[in-house]
Amino acid sequence: MAKFRESDLIRQWQTRVPIPRPDTVVGIGDDAAVLEPQSGGRLLVSTDMMVENVHFSLGWMTIREVGFKAVSAAVSDIAAMGGEPRHILASVGIPASARLEDANALYDGIGEACRLYGLDMVGGDTVASPAGWVIDMVVLGSATDRVLTRGGGRPGDVVAVTGYLGGAAAGLDWLRGGGQAVVTTPDERWVLLDMHRRPLAQVEAGRILAQSGATACDDVTDGLAAELRALCQASGYGCFIESQRIPTHPAVRNYALRRGKSPVDWALFGGDDYQLVCCIPPTRFAAAQAGCMAAGVMLTVIGRVTEDPALLWRSPSGVVEELPEGGFDHFAEEGEEHGHGVG
Repeated sequence: MAKFRESDLIRQWQTRVPIPRPDTVVGIGDDAAVLEPQSGGRLLVSTDMMVENVHFSLGWMTIREVGFKAVSAAVSDIAAMGGEPRHILASVGIPASARLEDANALYDGIGEACRLYGLDMVGGDTVASPAGWVIDMVVLGSATDRVLTRGGGRPGDVVAVTGYLGGAAAGLDWLRGGGQAVVTTPDERWVLLDMHRRPLAQVEAGRILAQSGATACDDVTDGLAAELRALCQASGYGCFIESQRIPTHPAVRNYALRRGKSPVDWALFGGDDYQLVCCIPPTRFAAAQAGCMAAGVMLTVIGRVTEDPALLWRSPSGVVEELPEGGFDHFAEEGEEHGHGVG
C-alpha cells in the first residue's frame, strides 16, 4: 500500500465502474451513498467475503478473475431470493506486495461483473492487509414479486436445480494437478476452468422461479449436499434425491472418468457453482422449466420434499441411504471438511 495512496485508487476506480443507475443520487467518492428508495417492493441486503488462500489462489486465477467472481458470489444470494441486484459496495484489503496495476485489475473485474448484472458500485473501503487480499462485497437488491426463502418447501414439492453442478470443483481439481495427471482436450479445459473461474449468478432464473410459484430456494455455494440440508432444516421436512438425475456437464463427466473421480461427489461437496436449488409444487414445475428454458437455463428435477425429516438419496450404486453430510465449512475440524477449500 505504500506505493500508492487511497485517493489514487478512488480516482482510478471511478473511471472503471459503470454509469450510475437512475436511483443512485450520490455514488462512489463521497462519505456515503445516497439512493432513491423504490416505491413498493422490498429491499434485499447481503454480504459475501473472499480471502486469499482460503477462497482463491492467485497461482490459479488472475486478480481480475477474482474481482469478477467476488461480485458473482454476492449477487448469487440476491438471485436465490428472486430479487434484482441494484447496488454494490466493495471493501478491499490490499497486501503490501500489490501494485497499483493489481488493484486496478481487481476493479476491472468488479466493473465487468457490475455491467453484466446491471449493478452500480456506490462505495466501499480500502485498507492495508498484513497478509493476502481480502474482498468483501455488500450487495443491495429489490424484489417486487414474491421473495423466496429457504424455509418454504412442503411435502410433495419437487426439488430441482438450475444448470450443471460440480464444474467448479472439477476445475479446481484440474488446477490442483489433475490436469497434469490425465489428457484433456482444449474444449474440456475451457469448460472446467471457466466454470471455476467465472461462475455466473442465476439472476433471471431466480426471478422466474419466484414468479412461477417456487416455495423455497438457495444458491449452491457450499455444495449441493449442504444446500439441501439447509433447505430441509429451514422447512422442517426432509427430501429424497435421485443421484442419477443430478446434472453434470459432459466435460466434467469425461474428466472425472479419466481421473477415477465421481462427478456426483463434486456436485454434492464441491461448491462454487452458484446455481440454484429450489422446491416447487409439481403443478408449477412445467411453467418454471419453460420460463428457464426461454432464458437459456436448464431446470432439472432431482428429487422431492418428504414429510419424513430424513435426508435420503438413491446413491450411484442404487442403494437408498442417508444423504452424505459435507460441503465447504470454514470451521470444520481438519479431515472433516469435504468442500472446495482454496479455489
